[in-house]
Amino acid sequence: MKPPTRLVSSCAFGDVEARDAESVRRHLRPMSAGCVLMQRLYVTDGKGVVWTEGAGAPTIVGQDCGETEWYRRLAKDWQPCVAEWRRQEGGRELLTMVVAVPL
Repeated sequence: MKPPTRLVSSCAFGDVEARDAESVRRHLRPMSAGCVLMQRLYVTDGKGVVWTEGAGAPTIVGQDCGETEWYRRLAKDWQPCVAEWRRQEGGRELLTMVVAVPL
């Protein structure tokens, strides 16, 4: 099943469609700066591979998220989903949650 095409008002759809990473980053950065609870914003392709980010974490670009719980739930029917709370990777004692929205 191919992901549906969606327009998200805070991100220029044409930039996502064209995979213009720098332009998409310009849309993502103000969203993460405006909310201290949002630590990471990134965009994956249809297979779950991160191709751009907006919160200063370029090391995640190229990361394959295709096997993560949140991606499997999202790809099931290409509807927004909220993953369950989990401990953050890297041994930190923070709980994290993923909110995933298909574009």
